[in-house]
Amino acid sequence: MRICYLADARPIRGPHLAGWAKYFAEKGNEIHIISFKPAQIENITIHCIDPYDIVKPETLFMPLPFKIRKAKKIIREIEPDILHGWDLGGSGFCAACVGFHPLVLTAYGWDVLFFPERFVAGKWILNFASGRADAIASISSYLARELKRYAPAGTRMEVVPW
Repeated sequence: MRICYLADARPIRGPHLAGWAKYFAEKGNEIHIISFKPAQIENITIHCIDPYDIVKPETLFMPLPFKIRKAKKIIREIEPDILHGWDLGGSGFCAACVGFHPLVLTAYGWDVLFFPERFVAGKWILNFASGRADAIASISSYLARELKRYAPAGTRMEVVPW
């Protein structure tokens, strides 16, 4: 199986991503990560989009169309069996915009608990991303309950604790 993650692959931002990627690679899957920042994970193919982009909260969406277009191109080249976006407010939203299915998103905490209140379009973004996902993994029951406030009715959610 070919699995593609759309996520920040830097160790400081995604230590869990490295664990998941290595786990599935050891099971014989081909793993690709599309990251918006440069990173390295042993035995994992990482495709970096725009390594010189510095995103600040006030300019969060400025480079978004560029990133989505580049991610679509890479996904077409990879031809994954599944796309997995990590966090609904950033990489997960980009994954939802790409339009690839099956799409799984993972909710972490900040994206559901803080993002909707800190950004004007935050609630809309969570609704949009969760509405395009075939399934959403949440790291806790509490987080899944909170996400239901923003997700369309009937959104499939599973709790996957660390």
